[in-house]
Amino acid sequence: MNKKLLIGGVVVLVAIIGGAFMFMGHSYHDDDPTHLVVAAHSNIKEPKAGFNPLTGWGCGHQNYNPLVQSCLFKTDTNGTIVPDIATDYSISDDGKTWTVNLRNDIKFSDNSTLDAEDVAFTFNTAKATKSELDLTNIANVTAVNSTSVKFNLVEPRSTFIYDLRYVGIVPSDTYNNNTYGEHPIGSGPYVLDHWDKGQQAIFKINDNYYGKKPYFTQITLVFPEEATWLELAKSNDF
Repeated sequence: MNKKLLIGGVVVLVAIIGGAFMFMGHSYHDDDPTHLVVAAHSNIKEPKAGFNPLTGWGCGHQNYNPLVQSCLFKTDTNGTIVPDIATDYSISDDGKTWTVNLRNDIKFSDNSTLDAEDVAFTFNTAKATKSELDLTNIANVTAVNSTSVKFNLVEPRSTFIYDLRYVGIVPSDTYNNNTYGEHPIGSGPYVLDHWDKGQQAIFKINDNYYGKKPYFTQITLVFPEEATWLELAKSNDF
């Protein structure tokens, strides 16, 4: 049975999706219609540093949902950027200061509260981290109060909204760059249940998720070699 993957109402970056196939000698047959198996292709390789948005997980994909983390904004089914963690934003007259207001009812999967300090920490740390993220136009990010964040830019840039779209927010109190990728804490629709490196990662519903619960209660990302992926695509055996 073939399925097209829509997570949280947005178009996802993967192309080959199925409910049953063979990979590296393991059977992935699952008759539960709320379980989804996704073969990640060469454009979305297994993240070597783990599922960490500060080192590139979800980086730069406009319609990408990082699953475990939430972003300030998201893309709806019409391709329009709409608030997610954010409620609204304003831009200064010179275009160099963006002030983003946040929801006050969001918790991370470890039950800690997400606030402006977490947002400021996420962007400041991501800027300082050597990864795929290009946040060079951010001078600094500060928490104005618990529900308001100020982004000071090096130069005005109308496309800055995209940076606010693709960086998942992490908890400032517990984040550890060396361990977070393998044990990510976020406020997204899913939590990482377990990760078999080189084979698969299984995500299950985040009970603390503030949005509409996804239809798929379990998502399995498998990471075949390119040759294996092509054979899966040719066989249509999903």
